[in-house]
Amino acid sequence: DDVESRGLGDVYKRQEQEKTFYAVQLIASAKRVPPKDRQFKSYRGKVTEFVTGGRFRYKYCVGRFDTRKQAEAKLAEVRREFRDAFVVSCRGDRIVQ
Repeated sequence: DDVESRGLGDVYKRQEQEKTFYAVQLIASAKRVPPKDRQFKSYRGKVTEFVTGGRFRYKYCVGRFDTRKQAEAKLAEVRREFRDAFVVSCRGDRIVQ
């Protein structure tokens, strides 16, 4: 029974990790940027790094929202400091838009 419940816990954890969520991307960079770097301005230490393919493989985002609408509300605030910020769809540790 313990093995079964542990197995289900793993299934639920995996489902949670695979659930789509939304974030606001601040910048993309060809080189890794420390999360507390000054270029993140008031979001220093609050960014999440996503690594993708391509030239600008390091993407830095803030927030984790269940709906695009919630992310868009945050976007309005973020654009005061990052005019080119936009909403991205994420799943697990990947941007999937």
